[in-house]
Amino acid sequence: MRKAYIIGSDMLEFGKYKNITHHELGKRTFINVLADAQINASQIQSVHFGNCLWGYDLNQQCIRGHIIMKHCGLDKVPVTNVEAACSTGSVALYGAYKDILSGLYDCSIAIGVEKLFMNSKEKMLKGFLAGADVEGFDEDVAMYKNVRDKLKIETPDSNKKDRSVFMDVYATAGL
Repeated sequence: MRKAYIIGSDMLEFGKYKNITHHELGKRTFINVLADAQINASQIQSVHFGNCLWGYDLNQQCIRGHIIMKHCGLDKVPVTNVEAACSTGSVALYGAYKDILSGLYDCSIAIGVEKLFMNSKEKMLKGFLAGADVEGFDEDVAMYKNVRDKLKIETPDSNKKDRSVFMDVYATAGL
């Protein structure tokens, strides 16, 4: 079987970036990944781009990765847009990995941009429902509580500001 390697990476410091666009954040990350990998943009043959809330917040739908790559000067390669809630980055990386393993491409990039901060706090909080089954929400919550109760897991105070309810859900689901 063919092997795949991660030859470069980057992660911008977490922050609100209120006055910096998705385009600029994507371009910064792209440039940093290329520098770390010591390759040129012309060597990249496919892109897997992850983003969930840009469409919800600013109505940029369907072609988010294509737009970011255009701003990076890479607009003649296939782009797969990935949207998978908190696993978006993992799914994008898996797509790039499969591109290499399949032998279709020799160099693929998984890249993502996410701005979780929105000017409307109400809209921002509602946006997190994108990572939930909105029609089966109550059933899912009941299932997680049932698993927790059977395993006798202590549930931390979910009202604390330093906690992520998503991490509690994933920890419960992983048991």
